[in-house]
Amino acid sequence: MEMVRRLLDGDESAFGQLVRTHQRLFLHIARGLTSSEALAEEIVQETWLAILESLPRFEGRSSLRTWMSRI
Repeated sequence: MEMVRRLLDGDESAFGQLVRTHQRLFLHIARGLTSSEALAEEIVQETWLAILESLPRFEGRSSLRTWMSRI
């Protein structure tokens, strides 16, 4: 929950760390949804925006990684 608090506080280094940790996983998932690399990257970018927008509603009932992957 420390990471969530940092993100909600607008900590850009926390967001950078989160992206570095999970970017490859999200690209892997997105590539499974489309045959276009450019579209996969766009999907991931939109996912990051959705994560930031939805973060205040994160309740901690699952891990942050699991929650983000569902978005």
